[in-house]
Order: sequence, then C-alpha cells, then structure tokens
Amino acid sequence: MNRTHLWLALALVAQLVLVALVRAPSAAERDGAARPFIPQLDQLEATRVELVGEDGARLELARGDGGWTIEGAGGFPADSVKIDTLLDDLRALTVRRPLVRSARHHDTFRVADDDFVGRLRIWADDDRPSVDLLMGSSSNYRATHARLVDDDAVYELEGLAPFDLRPLRESWIRKDLLTVDSDAVVRLRLSNVAGDLSLARGESGWVTDGETPADGLELDPAKVESLLAAAT
Repeated sequence: MNRTHLWLALALVAQLVLVALVRAPSAAERDGAARPFIPQLDQLEATRVELVGEDGARLELARGDGGWTIEGAGGFPADSVKIDTLLDDLRALTVRRPLVRSARHHDTFRVADDDFVGRLRIWADDDRPSVDLLMGSSSNYRATHARLVDDDAVYELEGLAPFDLRPLRESWIRKDLLTVDSDAVVRLRLSNVAGDLSLARGESGWVTDGETPADGLELDPAKVESLLAAAT
C-alpha cells in the first residue's frame, strides 16, 4: 500500500467514525428510557391547528379572543374542550428507540411528506408551524407509526391515531351553543312555516298558551320534556 492509498484509507475511516457519531442514539435511546415525543409543546401556546387527511381534505382551527373557531365557517365555534384535550394528549406522548432512522423507509410506514394517513400542524405566532406531525400505518389497533417532518426517525406511538385527527368539520364543531336548566324554563315558543305555537308551564303541567280558542289545552308532559331536553 502506497502513501496515497494509506491516506485515502484513513480518510474513509474518519468519515465512518464521524457518521457513527452523528447517528449514534442518545443515552436515553440506548437505555430505552421514555422521553417526550414533542417536547416543544410544553412551552407552546397554540394559536392555529391544521388537520389534513390522506385524501387531501383539510380543516383549520384558530384560537381567538372568544375561543377556538373553525376557519372558513364564518367564525363558527369549535369544540375547545376537544382541541385542548388533543393538545394535552400530544404533550403526553412518549417514545423510546425509533423503529428506523432513514428516510428510505418513510414510504413503507406511510410517513412520507407526500404519502401519509394523517397530518397535524400546529402554529404559535410564527409563520412556520411549530409542530408538523405525520401519522402513518398501524402496527396494531393500539399503535401507529409516526414521525415529525424535521426528523427522519420513525416511531411507534400509543395514545394517538389518525382517526383522532380526521379533518371533519362536524367532528370539531361546538355542539352546546346554548345551555339552560330545563327545570327553569316556564314558557316555550316554536315558530316555523306552519305558524307559531306557545307552551307554558302551569300548576298542573304544560299547556298551550296564547290567544286562540285552543289555548289552555293540556299537553303530553313526556313529549314536552323531550322537546325541552333537545332545546336546552
């Protein structure tokens, strides 16, 4: 071996050592200790959340002064409790050793940038999302393959599935727009194309109330209570 070959061999060894050091697992990974999957969420005040499905469907949720709303729906209120629960679940996610570290495996686990089962992006006040999570295939009914966009490592997550990130508007709207104690209601008026009907709670139960000869008639209490339960 001449001097040139020797230097080339030494350079190759040095490169291999450098690659090994760069790709070496952390102490926590070597020990198999659990660590937070998205540690930056602990200090993050989310202002916008985007959900993307595998078919390209999107849903954006934005936090304003009055709480969370659904973008593109005229400021329709979103279910703030459900969104906050999702954020708490994300903070609680932990991982150990990654399944793979190379981008060449992303297609296999369906966590490629252009092929995924679900995607979740979270913004604070910056233009760039603070969290960009790709959800892929499932190894079993409890675990899902996932990775963060700025990391090639693929992990197996428990406690979150693509089903939880479906971009369906009806899944995220706030349904309890009005909360009233039904026992406190003493009068109820219904109006539609057929006309108006007023009901009043009397001493002996619910009766029709108004200025027509049919008023004062006793009503089926079960039907009225069912109506009240739906309305309140």
